[in-house]
Amino acid sequence: MSVLTAEIRKKLEQDILALGGFRHTVKEGVRRPDLGLINQAFPGGAFPVGAVHELLPESPEQVAASQGFLAALLPELVGTEGLVCWICAQRQVYPPALAQFGLPADRVIFLELTRPVDRLWALEEMLRCASVAAVVADVEAVSFVQSRRFQLAVEASGATGFLLRSPATRHTPLSTIASWRILPVKSRLPGGLPGVGFPGWRVELTRIRNGRPGAWNLFWESRRFVFEQVTGEAVRSYRLKKAV
Repeated sequence: MSVLTAEIRKKLEQDILALGGFRHTVKEGVRRPDLGLINQAFPGGAFPVGAVHELLPESPEQVAASQGFLAALLPELVGTEGLVCWICAQRQVYPPALAQFGLPADRVIFLELTRPVDRLWALEEMLRCASVAAVVADVEAVSFVQSRRFQLAVEASGATGFLLRSPATRHTPLSTIASWRILPVKSRLPGGLPGVGFPGWRVELTRIRNGRPGAWNLFWESRRFVFEQVTGEAVRSYRLKKAV
């Protein structure tokens, strides 16, 4: 293959990924999170920014695990100057606790809106805001058309959105770049010491556009992700269970 042919192929691959919502450039001050082994599941080996992700918790425990995983993910995403907007019906996140993940509380804007329609409106407006690097929102009924508007908004602003969807509406297909399922796992204690250890999660990437789903166990140690194991079997088992 000639150099020219290789360059044309690479350009075509980038154009196709761009049409699918994968950005190869990010706005100033925003970085791509480095998720280690999980990066291999993404097209081009890079976490999709300027896109909308959905998280699909099935219980209060999984909601808490999803929030913890996002708290660890967001600092790398927003960089040194970005802001996070967290939209919810009632705040469940303790702002000072975000600092242990490297996210100062004064970098997070909480919007507490009880009406679902108000949360959807605020979500779209924040995704259009160039000053906001990431938006996290608790959502209920979301249509495919609404999710498409969210994607168009982040493509214009460069922000990255995370939808925490309620179990009652999780089966409605949306125009999101990826679907995640985050489960809590037993914390890891260094050196067998007693007490509460490092927080950990079972991270399942159940759907990724143009990528490869998989599942990983990881822990948060010294402000970085540490992997315990990697396998795609959990995702396959999960899909078979949901199909029964």
